[in-house]
Amino acid sequence: MDALAITDLVKRYPTGTEALRGVSLEIGDGEFFGLLGPNGAGKSTLIHCTTGLAQPTAGSIRIFGHDAIDHYEQARLAVGLAPQDLNLDWFLTAEETLDYHGGYFGMPRRERRERARELLDAFSLTAKRDDRTRTLSGGMKRRLILARALMHRPRLLILDEPTAGVDVELRLELWQYVQRINAEGTTILLTTHYLEEAEQLCDRIAFINDGAIVATGTSSELAGTYGVSSLEDAYLQLVGRGELSRASRRRRMTAAQIRFLSLVRREVNRFVKIKRQTVGAPLLETFLYISVFGAALGSRIDKLHGIDYVVFIVPGLIMMAWAMNAFSNNSSSILQQKFQRAIDDQLSSPASPLELLLAFTLGGFLRGMTVAVLTFAAAAALVGVPIENPHVLIPALFLVGFFFAQLGVLVGVRAEQFDDVSFAQTFVLQPLIFLGGVFYSAALLPEPFQTLTQFNPVYYMIGLVRYGFLGFSDANIPLSLGLLTLATAALFAINASLFRRGYKLRA
Repeated sequence: MDALAITDLVKRYPTGTEALRGVSLEIGDGEFFGLLGPNGAGKSTLIHCTTGLAQPTAGSIRIFGHDAIDHYEQARLAVGLAPQDLNLDWFLTAEETLDYHGGYFGMPRRERRERARELLDAFSLTAKRDDRTRTLSGGMKRRLILARALMHRPRLLILDEPTAGVDVELRLELWQYVQRINAEGTTILLTTHYLEEAEQLCDRIAFINDGAIVATGTSSELAGTYGVSSLEDAYLQLVGRGELSRASRRRRMTAAQIRFLSLVRREVNRFVKIKRQTVGAPLLETFLYISVFGAALGSRIDKLHGIDYVVFIVPGLIMMAWAMNAFSNNSSSILQQKFQRAIDDQLSSPASPLELLLAFTLGGFLRGMTVAVLTFAAAAALVGVPIENPHVLIPALFLVGFFFAQLGVLVGVRAEQFDDVSFAQTFVLQPLIFLGGVFYSAALLPEPFQTLTQFNPVYYMIGLVRYGFLGFSDANIPLSLGLLTLATAALFAINASLFRRGYKLRA
């Protein structure tokens, strides 16, 4: 059985550019195979289609007999990708990078720890195991990229220009390790611009140019095809620069659960590592709202609907804490990972689009819930907070958290720069929250503002939450629950569609 069998592969982008034009390629199990071609020839596109980072327009890809589209989980489990770009997550340490990657591929915790220690030692990274990846040197990052690709013991290792920009010592160390695992049975697919590497290492080589495979064979066979004496001269003929010629799996246990847990843990770990920003700041805001805002207006308003004003605003503070944190976590996390291309590690794992969406959603949801619970505790200690209708409060808060987590995902996916997230938060989200009755009763507004408020989704959310805590609401409770459920389901359906298409997620 071939390790990789590609048949009539076509990749056409919406702009009309045809990056791959009917590529067919077979790589045998245990083979060391080279893919050479000029920039823009289609090498990276072929790799992206093989690893799930790009969706083929037509054709088929089979990895050890598994269809890379229809049976992507089994196919991706067999593949390890070391990309050319240093797409490491700046928030993670070297050891965490390997641990999360292993989790994405369903490796049990004990096995992940043992494998991570083995690879950190093999690539001389043990001393840097607790260092954040952004502090590593370029050579250290390159070592970590290769270690990450090998973490889940893939049967097919794809190396996309792995020695670009590294020193001679590191290059020799990498090739010594790669040759050893190839001798042990791992299939290698290598792209490189160092022809001497391909000539010394590869059993067979394919030339790709303008989106098509133009020749395949050993180094000597390719040289014979072009009527020259070396692989280098054959390559120069391929690119039309002849004048430059010198002559003239591992076993899985509950893999799906482990994978999903790793995806979620990565999101939780992110906001825990910056807890001053994600937890400390919202708690300070709560204290200031109650002690300054509530006290100042409370001295003038005293009571609303028979409730002390400072108590009246607490449900709004709790809801706002959950909403804003769920939104900001997901929007910034997704955009940051797209910007660094760290998301490629998750996109190329066997995780389904739905698993990825749910993991991002749950990460924002949990951050929002954490801050909301702490906000409730702080408010209860300062002024006391009743809970009149927990049967309404609990589903209401969960729907609010899920809604804003989904909204954060949508903004993060569509955003192309950090200003896009800031714009959505400042000019859309905050006005909706403040104009939805968070700090006042909508019944106090004159017409037509009272009617206009009913078109604001936050009006129904705060009505539900306030009813759960205080037993009072401006909005109809069954109608509010129905509308919030429908809105949340609609957002989830939109995001699920975007993740299935890889919209603005894939490079």
